[in-house]
Amino acid sequence: MSAPGGLPQAVSLAGDLEAAIARAAAEIAGGRLVVFPTDTVYAVGADAFNAFATTMIFQAKGRPRSLPLPVLVATPAGAWALTARVPPGATALAERFWPGPLTIVLPEQEGMAWELGETGGRVAVRIPDHQDALRLIERTGPLAATSANVTGEPTPRTAAEIAGRLGHAISLYLDGGPSPREVPSTIVDLAGERPSLVREGVIGRAELERVLGTAL
Repeated sequence: MSAPGGLPQAVSLAGDLEAAIARAAAEIAGGRLVVFPTDTVYAVGADAFNAFATTMIFQAKGRPRSLPLPVLVATPAGAWALTARVPPGATALAERFWPGPLTIVLPEQEGMAWELGETGGRVAVRIPDHQDALRLIERTGPLAATSANVTGEPTPRTAAEIAGRLGHAISLYLDGGPSPREVPSTIVDLAGERPSLVREGVIGRAELERVLGTAL
């Protein structure tokens, strides 16, 4: 079950895919961290509703709580369930760019039993365009997930390189080969009075403005 090269705590997705996904889901259910590929860069994820596990993500990456963790879901309905309201433009963006490299910041649903950092009443959600990642999310439910790197450093493109940086803070590495992109998702904030572009990534400002019908 180990990935080529003797990578510790790793499973290759090129082998028994269902067994790999099942093992990763079990690790997440046990409150542990898993690195897995997405359509952008590799992510490190945990059960979004396990405060101990999400706290470990901050510790493993050296990430300050002032940078709250995004949440990956498998369907738009799963995203809307996490928000207090679906802001204007959110459905149009979801229809155009999900699954895909767009993270949408929404008003956080009140009373959510999670610890994602200093959210300020917002939650950032995305549906990755990666079948293996979606299989995992379908098994686990919403995942608190962010780029698999040390905060402030580039995200390595392979599971082996990531293991060299994050080591045994991660319980399991799902090795899906080199990541397809080095650029992270675009982040647009719809939780405020007007839409704003937080980070321009794979999707450009002009594409978002065409869908929203307004300047960012």
